[in-house]
Amino acid sequence: MPEYFNISFQFERKDIYKTFVKDFYTVLEQAGIKFKSGCWGSEHNTLEEICACNQRKLEENFKLGFTQHASYNFKQVLFDFETYSHVRGFWMNQYPEQQTFSFEIVIPESEILVKELWEEGKVLFQKEKIEILIEVAKEIWKFSYIRTIQTGLEGFDGSTGITALLEGSLPNVTPFSIIEEKYRSERYQMEKLQVEKIFRDGILLTRKELI
Repeated sequence: MPEYFNISFQFERKDIYKTFVKDFYTVLEQAGIKFKSGCWGSEHNTLEEICACNQRKLEENFKLGFTQHASYNFKQVLFDFETYSHVRGFWMNQYPEQQTFSFEIVIPESEILVKELWEEGKVLFQKEKIEILIEVAKEIWKFSYIRTIQTGLEGFDGSTGITALLEGSLPNVTPFSIIEEKYRSERYQMEKLQVEKIFRDGILLTRKELI
């Protein structure tokens, strides 16, 4: 199985409403991330069935137990997006902390990193692909219930929780992140992050040395 680059969209439980999941998938579609099919046990489900199942599980605050079969978990989906061979999306409840949940989109690392350096174990992202992803992330940021958008590579640090952000921790910026202004940290300059204010009280952070 290939290693993945992930985009993590973080939400708070208090913001869940009856069409939350459906509305979020609509925003993804409008941003160019189009539903293709279900996967990992939900191949024959329609988008409407997947939305209904995942909405119910979020409302019930479901989290897969250690002894439960994966088929009980949130239903995963495949997307058509750009030229990537595999784009998969799935919900994670109580991640990265309780009272929050996230939607994760994963893309093969080998298709977004500079191939020659990736084969040598070095990290440098293809600039044109990251520029497209940043614009797509900005479009998705219009969904007003998103608290952070964080990016990372498999095996590196995961997403930072809202509580930690309020205490001054940095989000996962590999190579970019969008967060609300209230999470701004004095560490950005020390970490050499490029900071750009955007709409909806957002801040776009980028690590230019990775692009």
